[in-house]
Amino acid sequence: KKEKEKLKGEVVDQGTEIALRYIGYSQKESAWYEKYELDPYTTNRPLREKISRIVTVQSVVNLGFKFVPGIGLGSLSWLSTASSVLDAAETVAVYADPQSQSNKNRAALLEMGVSKDIVEKFLANEVCSPTLKALYVESLKRLTGVSGRETLVALISRVQTADGGEFHLRGVRYLASRHRAGEVLVKIMPGVKIAAAQTKSGTWLTPLPADYVIWSSDFAAATHDLLKTASRLGGRSKVVARLAGKFSPRCRQELTALGVVLQERVPM
Repeated sequence: KKEKEKLKGEVVDQGTEIALRYIGYSQKESAWYEKYELDPYTTNRPLREKISRIVTVQSVVNLGFKFVPGIGLGSLSWLSTASSVLDAAETVAVYADPQSQSNKNRAALLEMGVSKDIVEKFLANEVCSPTLKALYVESLKRLTGVSGRETLVALISRVQTADGGEFHLRGVRYLASRHRAGEVLVKIMPGVKIAAAQTKSGTWLTPLPADYVIWSSDFAAATHDLLKTASRLGGRSKVVARLAGKFSPRCRQELTALGVVLQERVPM
């Protein structure tokens, strides 16, 4: 019976592939993704293989990632959905040829003053999809007048998982949105593992687009590094951590003791 069900499944899969070829999917893949308003570079394998089911498929992002254990993204699948990609469709050609898109990203980053070495590392990072890279560069362009944007490019160029790339993208998009909304940013903090930007008033703002943050040794080290750098650059400047979700009780206690101002459930 199991063999029969397996054979039935293979027949269905083969039928699906034949149907996809019939509608010209293999020649017009980008057009079909665009028709259904989905990220053409999604890492969700079932989504890519079964275009006929794309409106019901959701990707699930793993908990935590390698560069700062302790931060959990939960079940955020926003980068694989239409709303998150198409909100920038007028300025980012997510369905463009990958090489053309890469060339545009390179030119934009070099124009911002990002070093060639960091630009090439960013473009060569295969865990970040072409769509994510295009959206990231577009967000950086919106940080007009903010110095140190090279640091943000260096951060994402080192990520080892797609989760990490999405975390940094959401963070930089948040910073760009605040900058354009009037919470003027002047510079990006250099040499840290978590993005932070200084406002015109001197406050250091660090966005954490995650569901939950626990107090791990790695997160503690990253926090102490951030606070040390903030002190060196801005004296006794206030540090504000804005989180999309919630801090664990222990994390809230430790950060408060260090003088960090906590803001939870911030839309990002």
